[in-house]
Formats: sequence, structure tokens, C-alpha cells
Amino acid sequence: MSVFGKVAQTVDQFFQRKYYVAGSCVSSRPCTSIALTMLFCLVCMGGFSQMKSESRADKLWIPQGTDAQKDEAQYTKHFPPMVRRAGVLLEAKSGNSAVTKDFLVAAMELHDKIELVKTGNDTLRTLCMPMSSMGHPCFITSVLSAWNYDITTLRNDANPLATLNSDPTLTKRDLERMLGSPKFDGVNLLSAKSLRITYFLQSNRVDKGGDYEDPRGEEWEEKYLELLKCDAPTCSDDNVCACGYSSSQFNL
Repeated sequence: MSVFGKVAQTVDQFFQRKYYVAGSCVSSRPCTSIALTMLFCLVCMGGFSQMKSESRADKLWIPQGTDAQKDEAQYTKHFPPMVRRAGVLLEAKSGNSAVTKDFLVAAMELHDKIELVKTGNDTLRTLCMPMSSMGHPCFITSVLSAWNYDITTLRNDANPLATLNSDPTLTKRDLERMLGSPKFDGVNLLSAKSLRITYFLQSNRVDKGGDYEDPRGEEWEEKYLELLKCDAPTCSDDNVCACGYSSSQFNL
């Protein structure tokens, strides 16, 4: 037998003896072997108590320990997220325009209801990003700023479309951004199919257990969605869905 054969035989005999001892032990004490195996598995399962769920995108999709992670952490330290957005898109019902007086009044009525949403001590005005230059103490983007978000002012306006066209704070670019499918006669707005209102809230985000949470903002948004009845949407035959909020002027 060559030297390689002798080495192979030695290794083979070594493992044969070890497996013979193990096999004899298991076959002569099957219950003890099963119990010890299960105990070993249970001890190892104790590690599950140290596991935590991770849902932060920056931790899930960016490799750990990389320069990208370090840069992101440094950026967040100096520029923490400040804003969370809540918005509504009001689509005019068939044959209507989103800039008629009836439509705008209905939109303003919805805005007033959103102002009344309250959770604990929080309302839109306590949670929003402050910005008083748009006719409201909160940072809101909408053509309703032309009437300072005041429904009485709007109702007393004999020609809301003319007010929109003459408002110096609303440029054509602004109207294109806040209205859906707007039509213009040169620089003057004629009609639109939809209207958007966007509310900018302060971010009170905290890192908790592998996730980012904003209890104040999330609680308010939950009540906000209840008002809009977004938990009970209505869908058309072509699977276009809208929140269940009822209005004769628009789908939300």
C-alpha cells in the first residue's frame, strides 16, 4: 500500500470508530439522544429573543460599514428630516370644472373640516410647518390661498376665476402645479379638471426598535384619513378608486 493509501486508511478507520461509538450510543439510548437533541435546539432558539425587525430603508438597502452609511448618518445629523406631507386630490365630477365657485366652496369646506381634526392637543395648526405668507399660519400649497383659506371671503367673491387670474402670488407655473389639466387663454386660466391641496407637517420622527416613528403625526393622519373615508374607497369599473368622502362636486 502506498503512503497515500495508508493515510486514507488511517483517516477512514478514525472516523469509523467515532461514528461506531456515536451510533452505538444513539441506538442504545434513543430517548436520551432525542431529548438531548431537542434540548440543544431549544438552547439555540434562545437567540431569537435577541432578534429585532428592521424596516429602515437606509439600513436595509445600503451595505453596513460603507462610506455611504457614514455619509448618510453625517447628513442626517446636520439636516434631520423636517417635513411630512399630507395631501388631497379633488377631481371634478363629469362636466364640472375645478375652478368654479361651487367646486372651490366645496374644497374650502373640506379644508375647514381638516382644520377641525384633533388628536389629543394636536391639530393641523400645532403640527404644521409654520409659514404665514400664504394667507394661513401653516405651510399649505393650494389655490385656496387666493381667499386666505377663508370660506366667507370666497362665498362673497362674485368671480373666483377672475380672482385666481389676478392674484399676484399665483403664477401660471403655480397654477399648473396646483391644478390638474388646466386650460389657459394665453396667461389667463379658463378651467381645470382637478385641484390639489398639500399640507406640510413638522416631522417628529424618532428611531425606535429598527423603525422610524412619528406618533403625533401618525395619530393625526389616521384621523385625517378617517375624515376622508379612505378606508372605504369606491372604485369604478376600470379600477380607478377614490376615498369615500361624499361631495356633489368632486371625487377625492
